[in-house]
Amino acid sequence: MPRRLASSYVTAIMFWSGILAGCAFLQPARGSEGQAPPAEADSRPAVVEPSQPEGQIAFTRERDGSTDIYLMDADGSDLVNLSRHPGQDYSPSWSPEGERIAFLSDRTGKSEVFVMDASGENTLQLTDDPQGAWWGAPLRWAPDGSRLLAVRAFTFNDNWTRSEVYVIEADGSGWRPVYLGQLMAHNDFDPEWVGPDQVGFRGFRYTATALYSVLVGNGVPQAVFVRASEPVLAFAPSSVGNLVALVTWSQRMGERQFEYEARLRLLDRENGVERAAPDVSGLDSMGEFALTLSPQGERIAFPATQLRGRRELWVWFLDCPTDLDLCLVPQTELGRVRGFPGWSPDGKWLVFSSEAGGDEEIYRVQVPEFWSPTAALKEPVRMTTSDGRDYEPTWRP
Repeated sequence: MPRRLASSYVTAIMFWSGILAGCAFLQPARGSEGQAPPAEADSRPAVVEPSQPEGQIAFTRERDGSTDIYLMDADGSDLVNLSRHPGQDYSPSWSPEGERIAFLSDRTGKSEVFVMDASGENTLQLTDDPQGAWWGAPLRWAPDGSRLLAVRAFTFNDNWTRSEVYVIEADGSGWRPVYLGQLMAHNDFDPEWVGPDQVGFRGFRYTATALYSVLVGNGVPQAVFVRASEPVLAFAPSSVGNLVALVTWSQRMGERQFEYEARLRLLDRENGVERAAPDVSGLDSMGEFALTLSPQGERIAFPATQLRGRRELWVWFLDCPTDLDLCLVPQTELGRVRGFPGWSPDGKWLVFSSEAGGDEEIYRVQVPEFWSPTAALKEPVRMTTSDGRDYEPTWRP
């Protein structure tokens, strides 16, 4: 199965392992006797967690040289092959109302964007590009379900590859660049909707990757976070104020060679004020970053690798107490977690893939709704068992 054509993520893969060890700063302070001080009483009412998740999950299954989009209930039952095609179908993305699934497929000979009903019927090809190929980060639906964001990659002059962010009409009526006049030396990728008609994206400009935003159609890209010495590896917009979560890295001279440091920060897009995690050097800066915002907008999930450690699933609590600055909490002790995790609509569960059992399979795990210094880890539940790979899970809204 073709993996997501995320060349933009190769840079991002350089980051996350260096952040995990540094998460020690998130632990409660120790008293003089080596004991943690008692946690302050929480005035919020206790939350009763459900015994079983609800809803449905779409994912990609690779088997016998072919990949298809599958659907299953949130408890792992009622497995259905939705796309049923000998080609490579992958990267499912739910529409906001949960009635359609956009995906990528090479059934026409190269990667194009398609959409189908949640039942697998009424498949519609949205793009037909004779020059380029399409890939997602994953594919991003507009809040009103009328459009999607995708990245178009093409080669010119036989050896130069360029990527652009496009807006695709969900009814198949056309597709166009997010903005006009992109220079040949520029590459744009990883788009996200940051407003009804505004798109944020990572853009490579000659020597560094930065964060930009632009109005769809006739806008000019505006710099949101641009530092030549601190490239942006990943970002996710938050509904908590005007915040954007950023993953960046910087280079410094060590005792014998240059060393790379990963950095986590929250940026207010309105006034430029930043909140940075004081020490995230424990996560490997060569790690992959796949930030996924919770439906309520107050948490971000991502996989990250600890230096000389395992790749686990972490949650970043954006609304944690200010005296702790940023709160990172591991959610698994499984290892080999891959790709973008998916949130349940109520924000109480995460679904993800892991190679901990050998081949890649789908798991789910219950997560706390609020940051707590004493929250216990829940045991992940394996949802699929197949001879191939099961990955790219996404929860139906």
